[in-house]
Amino acid sequence: MFTKRGILPSIYSVHTLNPIQERGYVKIAKAHKALLTVEENSVRGGLGGMILEALAKYGAVPKSFASLGIENAFTKKTGSQKYLRKTHKIDASSIAKQALMLLGKS
Repeated sequence: MFTKRGILPSIYSVHTLNPIQERGYVKIAKAHKALLTVEENSVRGGLGGMILEALAKYGAVPKSFASLGIENAFTKKTGSQKYLRKTHKIDASSIAKQALMLLGKS
């Protein structure tokens, strides 16, 4: 999907929130047109906010940024991880759509 459009995405795994690797995030932000964070947690107080805070500290906030995850609401839905990812729009298809939108190629 991406390579056919001339897009070469990078994927970085953030296995822990602390200690935050501020300079690493700055390097990543400077090398990309857009940043998209995805987490299976609440977006409020999550990874995306931590990264934006670090980037702002170094004056490296990207033009395009989005954070996908669980919105700040109680969910009454239960099911498999695959089902919940789709329900909360953090499945592969939803992530790809958001990435393309950030790049203006939707």
